[in-house]
Amino acid sequence: MTPTQVKAKIWMSAAKGAVLPFATLMVVLFMMVPVPAVMLDIGFITNIMISLAVLMVALNACQAARLFQLSDGAAVRDPAAPGAQRRLDPRRAGVGP
Repeated sequence: MTPTQVKAKIWMSAAKGAVLPFATLMVVLFMMVPVPAVMLDIGFITNIMISLAVLMVALNACQAARLFQLSDGAAVRDPAAPGAQRRLDPRRAGVGP
């Protein structure tokens, strides 16, 4: 490794360690200094967009889990799936009196 590469690694590790203290300082600063209305609006819109993106990913993952099998090989039983009533009805399944 060249000395330049060593210095670059040292600076990168120092920068990674400084992110959390800097973010904490910025949060405290934003609580003390008035923020313009436009920046508040941008922050609210960004927050809502991120929340909707997380919600859509979660709903899509839930829907995908219904379509595919679990890792242990057991199928996901969805009562709303086609044929589920026939499969879950004890009279049709041959179990019962």
